[in-house]
Amino acid sequence: MVWNLQGTSNLFDLSFMYSRECNLRCPFCMYSSGPEVKDRLSLSALYDFIQTIPMDRINSFGFYGGEPTMFLNENAGIMGWLPQDKPKFMISNGYWSRDQHDATIVKWYAKHFGFKVFVSSTAAHQRVQNAEILAKFCERYPEQFEIKAAETEFLPMGRLAGRPIACSQRCDWDTRPLRLAVQPDGSVIFQTCDGSYPIAGHIDHGFPRIAARIEGMRIAGFESHCPHYQKPIIATLAA
Repeated sequence: MVWNLQGTSNLFDLSFMYSRECNLRCPFCMYSSGPEVKDRLSLSALYDFIQTIPMDRINSFGFYGGEPTMFLNENAGIMGWLPQDKPKFMISNGYWSRDQHDATIVKWYAKHFGFKVFVSSTAAHQRVQNAEILAKFCERYPEQFEIKAAETEFLPMGRLAGRPIACSQRCDWDTRPLRLAVQPDGSVIFQTCDGSYPIAGHIDHGFPRIAARIEGMRIAGFESHCPHYQKPIIATLAA
């Protein structure tokens, strides 16, 4: 499978959050996930939404939450509705690595469905992981497992939890596929942003309508959608 990364502003990376329920309660979680969260995405409504997607506009599909490995059956069902030739990934907290049986299940699952598991690597996550098992999986199955970059190498996960946000205007210049995520309530958030994920629509609207709204946002500019957006310096001087 080829991951398309350049010159693909007309493509989308589309992710699904079946639930924000998680077996951890990280203080920096941008989705306010935790063990007490019991929301669920309507699979019937999601199926109808997937039927509206022109698959030639999709670069890859993702799965997270919450903790997606808590819902392997539901996510397997969603994968069955997607084209096999599209790359798929899952973002996990790696808690399952603590137990050999759970780790074996996740390993089989990833290989069977042909997707890559990106394991979070913040200090909070590392405290609940088995580093030895994760390192072994990454070494033996590099197509299926990878440890995410250290937090110093990417925008901090807590950017929606009150931490300072440095706007890079990625929503304007980034040529990689645009990032979307379906939340458990059916809303679709636009994630090509440093600090604010505006809602681009609802799965009831269908994919073409959502894609058109995002294109309108890109044309009009993001100042009205993102409280952290900064006008380009050149444009400010010209004004």
